[in-house]
Amino acid sequence: MNSSSFVDNASDFNQHDLNCLNTNADSLLNKLDEFKSRFLHEKPDIIDITEVLPKSMKYVISKAELDLKGYELFPSNWAIEQSNPGKTKRGIVIYIKSTLNASEVDIDSEFSESVWIKYPLLGHDKPLFGCDYKSPSSSEETHIALNNL
Repeated sequence: MNSSSFVDNASDFNQHDLNCLNTNADSLLNKLDEFKSRFLHEKPDIIDITEVLPKSMKYVISKAELDLKGYELFPSNWAIEQSNPGKTKRGIVIYIKSTLNASEVDIDSEFSESVWIKYPLLGHDKPLFGCDYKSPSSSEETHIALNNL
């Protein structure tokens, strides 16, 4: 897991550095307590995580199970495949501080493993922030769809 920052000079939440944290969890639910203890003391503004769900699951994980106090959760790809209930998409989430008043952005794309949000700055600026996941074993069609996105 790693974290980074970038400068946001026009923020309406009176902060100049927007701290972001990005990781691939390979099943977050069984690591959530460790994640909270290791990284939430940094109080990142945005957290994006790929492979949130286990490779095989028997039930759909609810948003409440992944709740982080002070953050709004934007998930993507939570459905269990009807033709193969043991197999599912791996899931993506973006957590963003509730004080940033973010909203999800629906982007029409053939690439389904992504989630996008925007949040208001001073004036009319609304930065677009996204998280996507492409498996190393993805097909050429998936590569093309991601590039088109």
